[in-house]
Amino acid sequence: MRTVRTFILRLLVDPSEPAALRGVLQPIPEGAAQSFTDARELLATLRNAIAPAETAATDQISDASGEVGTHGPT
Repeated sequence: MRTVRTFILRLLVDPSEPAALRGVLQPIPEGAAQSFTDARELLATLRNAIAPAETAATDQISDASGEVGTHGPT
């Protein structure tokens, strides 16, 4: 099942270092803003923010037997 998540991404540009990737990522409608100082941190922040949604989607497709990935009787 596809899940859509919405975020606000604020990029903070320092005129003395315009190529540096810095900013803040905030999940919407609720969630704490998380700052990042490079591309690696931005990716880690995104992965952490979507991890609960991935877990919930996996739980939704679990059947009564507890097997993940099944959509009904086989």
